[in-house]
Amino acid sequence: MKTIEQLEQEAQQAREVAIATTDNPFELMSTKVDSIITASVAMMTYQLALSHEAIDCVPGNSDSCDGWIDWKGGLCPVSENEVVDLKFGSGNVIYGTDTKYKWEGTGAKDCDIVAYRVAKAYPCKAPQE
Repeated sequence: MKTIEQLEQEAQQAREVAIATTDNPFELMSTKVDSIITASVAMMTYQLALSHEAIDCVPGNSDSCDGWIDWKGGLCPVSENEVVDLKFGSGNVIYGTDTKYKWEGTGAKDCDIVAYRVAKAYPCKAPQE
């Protein structure tokens, strides 16, 4: 079984290959698509492993897999078009909202995001043009 660090490294390497491939105008379109798919799968595998580790999730056990992921601050981890549920340092929870909130906080303030999950009850919002 691979460690989180190995999955992260694989995702980063796949991303770099995809960027190099798509920037090359002489590369075949099928090669570009393949490298983007490989990078996407590597990143999704890494994110899934992180989420399971963050919530101490046991696959198949719904009691431990409520989807909440602890958040210690940084760049928003989901697409700006994603609908999310958010927990704040104050204990407040907002269900089915967008990602407009400040994600950089450390959890020390009441207004900092301390956990999030992709809202399953809501469809992804349409991209804004």
